[in-house]
Amino acid sequence: MDDAGAISVITEEGGGVESREEPGKKGKRRNRAGTMAPGDKEAKVGARPRGDGKTAVPDFDPGFFAEKANIWWMNDKGGGYYVPDRAGNWMVLAKRDLELRLVQDYGLTCGTRDNPLGQVERVWLWVQGHRQLDLAMSIAGHVSGVEMIRGNRVLVQRGPDLLAARKGDWTMLRKMLDGLLRLRLEDGEMPPWFRVYVPGKDRDVEVDRAVWGALVGQDEEGGWWLDQGTILFSWLKLAMEVYYRRAAGEDVSRNGQALVIAGPPGGGKSLLQQYIITPLLGGRMGKPEGVLTGKTDFNKELFAAEHLAVADAPLSQKMEDRLKLGEFIKLHVAEQWHRYHPKGKDAIIVPPVWRMSISINDDNDNIRSLPPMKDGVADKIHLLHVQAVEMPMKTTTLDEYASFGRRLKDDLPAMAWWLMQEFEVPAVLQGGRFGMLSFQTPDLMREMYEDSPAGMLMTLLDGARFSLGGVKVDWWTWADSLEGLSACGTVRTVRLPSGADGAKIWQGSAAEMKEGLCRDECSSCYDARVLFKFSRVEQLLKRLAKEEALRVENYRTNEARLWRLAKGC
Repeated sequence: MDDAGAISVITEEGGGVESREEPGKKGKRRNRAGTMAPGDKEAKVGARPRGDGKTAVPDFDPGFFAEKANIWWMNDKGGGYYVPDRAGNWMVLAKRDLELRLVQDYGLTCGTRDNPLGQVERVWLWVQGHRQLDLAMSIAGHVSGVEMIRGNRVLVQRGPDLLAARKGDWTMLRKMLDGLLRLRLEDGEMPPWFRVYVPGKDRDVEVDRAVWGALVGQDEEGGWWLDQGTILFSWLKLAMEVYYRRAAGEDVSRNGQALVIAGPPGGGKSLLQQYIITPLLGGRMGKPEGVLTGKTDFNKELFAAEHLAVADAPLSQKMEDRLKLGEFIKLHVAEQWHRYHPKGKDAIIVPPVWRMSISINDDNDNIRSLPPMKDGVADKIHLLHVQAVEMPMKTTTLDEYASFGRRLKDDLPAMAWWLMQEFEVPAVLQGGRFGMLSFQTPDLMREMYEDSPAGMLMTLLDGARFSLGGVKVDWWTWADSLEGLSACGTVRTVRLPSGADGAKIWQGSAAEMKEGLCRDECSSCYDARVLFKFSRVEQLLKRLAKEEALRVENYRTNEARLWRLAKGC
C-alpha cells in the first residue's frame, strides 16, 4: 500500500493465502496467513518502526499501521472495517479480508493457538479503540474522508465526481442550449407583471427594468427574444463554484434556488437535467418524488446526490398539494441541515450541499401544479420556459444517438471551464443570499397569476359592470357616481399636463371593495362571493400590490390602511 492509501490486489503469489497440507500426508498444521508454526525459525514481518513505549511490545506500534493503511471501524450491524480503494472511495471489509491485506501489504503476522494476540490482532484492537466511526455514508457536496459532524465521527464514503474542466470548443452544446432557452417575444417591452425577487425585499420596478434590459435582445430579422440561458449559466456557475472549492479543501457552502424547467413533451427538459446539469454538478442525481409525495420517509439516496431532480412527476393541482410542494422546495433550498434517515437506523442531522431542479410540461394543468408564487416561495425558485428545438445532430439510429451522446459528453468539460473561468454573473442579477436574484419567465408567470386568487380578483374588478341610469358602467365609473360613493370608496382622475383627463384611480378600504363587488347589481357578484369565501380581500390586495405594482398600491392614514387601484388601459 502506498502513502496515498491505495491497497494492492491480492494474488495467490502474494502472502495472504493459507498454507495447505498434501492430501493423505501428515505435516505441519494449517496456519492462518502470516503466522509461525511451532518450530519455524522466523516469519515474514514487514518493516516495523520502533514503538512509542506505550504498546505491550516496544518494537511494534499497531497505530502506525492502522493510520498508514487508513483503517476505520464501526461497531454496527452493517459495520466492519473501512479502508479506501485506489480511487479514494471506501469499502467495508470483514476481519478476514482485512487480515489478508495487512499480511500482503505490510507482512504482519497473525496470532497462533498458543499466542492469539499477533500483530494483525493488535492492529484490529487499536483501530477499535482509537478509530471508531459513528456513521458511514455519502453526503452531497462533501469529499471522501472522515469528518466530525455535530459530535459524530462520519465517514464520507464517496464524493462528487467533478469534471476535469478544460478550455475547448463546445459550440454544439452552446447552440443547442441557445435554441432551448431563447424565448421568443412579441416585442421588447417589459410586461407589467414581470419581476425579479430578492429575499426579504419589496419589489423594485427599476431593478426589474434593469434585469429585463440585460436579458432581452433582438435578432437580425428584428425579432425579440428573452435570454434565459444567462439565468441557467449563472445558477450553474454559483453551484459549481461551491463544489469545486470544497473539492480543493475549502470549507465553504452556499444554497441555491430551485430551477423549474417547463416545456413541451420531448422538448429537451430531461436532457438538460440528466445529461448537462447532473454531470456539471458532480455526476450524481437523486429522485425525491417518493419523499415529496409522502410515500416514503427514507431518504438515503438523496444524501448521496448533489442534484435532486424531479422529472415529470405526477404533481397535483389541489391547493393543499401545491402548498406542500412549496414547503418542500423551501426546506431543501433554504436550510443547510437536513434529517438523514436510512432504513433500520436512527435519523441524524447532516449538512448536504444540494441543488434542485424540477421539469414539467408547459400545459395549463402542469403549470397550475406549481406552488403559488407568494412571499417566501417566489424568491427560492427560477422558472424557465424551454422551447422545442431540433437537435444539432441526428439521433434516429442507435449509432447516431450514441454519437450525439459522445459529442455531448466531450463538450461538457469545455463548458465547465467557460463557466468557471470566463462567465460572470451579470451585475444586475447579483444579490441576495443565493448570489443571484430569482427569475421567473413572464409568460408562465402571467398564466399562473391569472389562475391565482389575486389574479381572479383583478379580473373581476376589470370585468365588473354596474347599471347606472340604464347604462352598464365599469367599477371606476360606478364608484365615482353618487350611488357608488356611499358604498365603496372614492375615485379621482389624474390630470395630464395637457389638461385632459388621465387614468381613473379608485381609493378605499378592502372592506369597501368587498362590499361593492358583492352587491346584487354587480355583474361579478356571484364569482366575488365565492372568491371571498376562501380568500381574504386584504391578502389578495397585498399580492396585487406586488404583481400589479403599476396599478395597485397601499397607503396609510391615521385611521386605516387604504388602497389605490388604477383603471386598466
